[in-house]
Amino acid sequence: SQYAGVYGWKKFYDDADNYYYRGKLLGRYYTAEGERTAELDKVDEMVKVAESQQKAKENDQKEFKTCNSKWQKNTGTEVYCKNGLLPRRLVRDGHELFGKERCTCATPQQWAKHKGEIMFLYENCEESSPSCKKPKKE
Repeated sequence: SQYAGVYGWKKFYDDADNYYYRGKLLGRYYTAEGERTAELDKVDEMVKVAESQQKAKENDQKEFKTCNSKWQKNTGTEVYCKNGLLPRRLVRDGHELFGKERCTCATPQQWAKHKGEIMFLYENCEESSPSCKKPKKE
């Protein structure tokens, strides 16, 4: 993601009208003849991977909307959903891109499709409840 950030700045300066091209910085990314190096090709590939991962995360957020939550000292954390959606634990063990677990507001169709695979009920929560108490971490 840091490569994508640097690439974003490069694109900003390339596209800006008030910044003028002055040449290439020789060394790690360009040869004395101004040719690209293998190192720059690696960076470009990493940027493509980072952009692809960001797009996948955005698509995941669209497909599996994040729950609302509130915390109170006496009752702890409650997760809830609106508009007929249901709070579910979305679990993806070993999946660095999306994180291990989070709450998602699932449609009944998503629940039916992913139940027991990547979606689970919260402990002591009714299947049709629009809100659930999260168990306290010890």
